[in-house]
Amino acid sequence: MSQKMRHMRRAIAALGIAGTLVLAGCASGGTTSGGDGTSAAAGGSGMHAPGPVGDQEDAGTPKDGGTLTFGTFNFPRSLDPTHTRASGAVGGTELAAIYDVLVRPDYDSGGFVPQLAEKLEHNDDYSQYTVTLRDGATFSDGTPLDADAVVWSIRRYLDSKFDLAPTMSAIIKQISTPDPQTVVFELNRPWTRFPVLLTTGAGYIVAPSAVDGGTFTPIGAGPYTVDHFAQQEELVLDARDGYYGGRPHIDTLRFVPSSGAKGNLDALNAGDVDMVYMLQDRQIIQQAIDRGYPGYLAEMGLGQNIVINTVDPRPGSDMRVRQAISHAIDRDQYVQRVQNGLGDYTGEMLAPNSMWDVDVPGTTFDPEQAKKLLAEAKADGYSGKISLQTSSDQFSMSAAQTIQASLNAVGFDCSLDAAPDPAAGAQQVFNERDFDLSRQSFAMLDEAPYIRLQGSLGSGSGNNPGGYSDAQMDALLSQLQTATSRDDRNAILGKIQQRINETVPYMILGPMAAFTGWNDTVHGLQRTTANIWLFNDAWIS
Repeated sequence: MSQKMRHMRRAIAALGIAGTLVLAGCASGGTTSGGDGTSAAAGGSGMHAPGPVGDQEDAGTPKDGGTLTFGTFNFPRSLDPTHTRASGAVGGTELAAIYDVLVRPDYDSGGFVPQLAEKLEHNDDYSQYTVTLRDGATFSDGTPLDADAVVWSIRRYLDSKFDLAPTMSAIIKQISTPDPQTVVFELNRPWTRFPVLLTTGAGYIVAPSAVDGGTFTPIGAGPYTVDHFAQQEELVLDARDGYYGGRPHIDTLRFVPSSGAKGNLDALNAGDVDMVYMLQDRQIIQQAIDRGYPGYLAEMGLGQNIVINTVDPRPGSDMRVRQAISHAIDRDQYVQRVQNGLGDYTGEMLAPNSMWDVDVPGTTFDPEQAKKLLAEAKADGYSGKISLQTSSDQFSMSAAQTIQASLNAVGFDCSLDAAPDPAAGAQQVFNERDFDLSRQSFAMLDEAPYIRLQGSLGSGSGNNPGGYSDAQMDALLSQLQTATSRDDRNAILGKIQQRINETVPYMILGPMAAFTGWNDTVHGLQRTTANIWLFNDAWIS
């Protein structure tokens, strides 16, 4: 993609995303029901441009009743927000239906608006945020959704040290409750994007009664309650009469496990599901778009990476080995072999349609430099052996085999280590940290890039599976958090990209495509952070 085209697309994206924080109100706008039906390629990549897709007519007045069946990408590991990562790909939508979220992004203004909360305010320097709760809101067990309950839920999340919890803990100085309807967050440093943390993980408010008896029960304040949950079979949620916004239109939400992008598309075509989440496989995603399904196509920076374990005695503890890996992979070849030529893979940490404008390219394909660096490491005793951990599904194996071939072509002796399923693979990488290399996604949150960058690059971060630690990078991340202007953020993001190129904590392949699609009978869905979908206003015609 040309630099001029990249600037044009980022400028267009910024028109709809950039802006100041929205402070009050309970806006219910921002629903998605399709786009203009075009199939314009994104900068010559062969993919539809990111954003709403399909052409869905307004079906008129919302109707009550019916069951919506959703083909997921990954089933939630648990219905406890302290055990399931806050992402649409791994249960975030299911959790939002049960617990709701305090705040959601407003993609028109670029700010944040209340969802479960009634009002969101900040002080002049963005070091203090005040959340006002809705009078009379309750959990599904009938207990009040008050300030004490909200703080209990958030502290429980922070104490778990799971997912975004370490990042949030490092940011918050104090949480106070001046009255039963008010929660005040005081930050260690000013941050204009702090509310994004209340749109997912910590923003899922769990009732204190959920842990009564020592066993977790999913009790929340969202529009749905749990009917039953059979892991890897189905999750069934029932509409809740006591939801603050009124009983949702759809009676039942049924989530079923994915059999991959193709399986989800086949199920949607057959009418077995009403809605699907597809990830990574651009060829299948494009088939769904070409078939005319309404939906939303997202491109997420840091979507496909070769994560490198940098802890001694792993091979990646030698920076020369990491640099050799970064120069050994031909991204153009990867796109052709793995993605059928679809997508824009430049090695940049931000997606091509990002609202942020960073003019620093990623690392380049340079096999001779890769051979030179690898030879230096071998001269100092490195055997050249390295293992690439991967999931065992067809798409993941194709990607891993392509990477393996590129590494072996410059002198590595790369073997594959296939995990039986995505959950087992994530456990091996993020919890056990038992790997040399692994193809993983950090799924950049464009609403606040600091979060995923701090998580994946910060020294000591729980979401930094490679154990990367660099004082210069830590300083840049701190500067990114406190930057208040767009120009300052862009400049710091450029320096972070340059430092990634130099030290290679992971080799960035390119962004990841995520498509959420549905049939023509589904209306009123609302997208929020990390491709999570809200059903409180959704209905079936």
